[in-house]
Amino acid sequence: MKEEFISAVSHELRTPLTSIRGALALVMSGAAGELPAKARELLAIAHRNSERLVHIVNDILDAEKIESGKMRINMQNVALVPFLGQALAYNQPYAEKFKVCFRLDEPVPEVEVVADPDRLMQIVTNLLSNAAKFSPSGSEIILRAREEKNKIVVEVQDFGPGIPEAFRSHIFEKFAQAQHAGRENMEGAGLGLNLSRLLVELMGGEIGFKTKTNEGTTFFVCLQPACAANRWEVA
Repeated sequence: MKEEFISAVSHELRTPLTSIRGALALVMSGAAGELPAKARELLAIAHRNSERLVHIVNDILDAEKIESGKMRINMQNVALVPFLGQALAYNQPYAEKFKVCFRLDEPVPEVEVVADPDRLMQIVTNLLSNAAKFSPSGSEIILRAREEKNKIVVEVQDFGPGIPEAFRSHIFEKFAQAQHAGRENMEGAGLGLNLSRLLVELMGGEIGFKTKTNEGTTFFVCLQPACAANRWEVA
């Protein structure tokens, strides 16, 4: 009943939210004429929050699809070098928003992994955005990849406060959010890591983390290297 309720509410919310977000964007672009500075400021706040709500609703729907067995993924051979470069470029505005720096640790293994490229980008984006939110201003966040035995490991390392010990066993739970001093009003609904775990496992991989208080956290995703089969689909 809970899953059916969440799904119904999410679907009912997504359509009007998408319409609201689009209308706000049009007004901000000047489609309705020039706006006073104060009005533009208020509309910008409304637009940012509508985008945040759409993102939350989409995450809820994705998690519900996976848990109900309705999520379809398109597994492909994904070249790691261009993929990680694209991930950094795609998420650069997020780094600038929190005044941190994303850096790709080279060399990157010139290999292919078996994954859904869109879902893998969603996972890496979640890890980079989390690292940015919980890192001190001016700090560096490192994205790297390495070969380990018969798997490829993609890591996102930050140098923030680390994950509180009492929260570590709950980190991948739905709606779970750690509290850090000075970060009480951090945006997000606590869905990103839960959804990332579900997606990684759906693709046959593993996800985990290493953390030390006041030293930082490294999230890692273990993926299968590409083999003879080029493309296949999982329901």
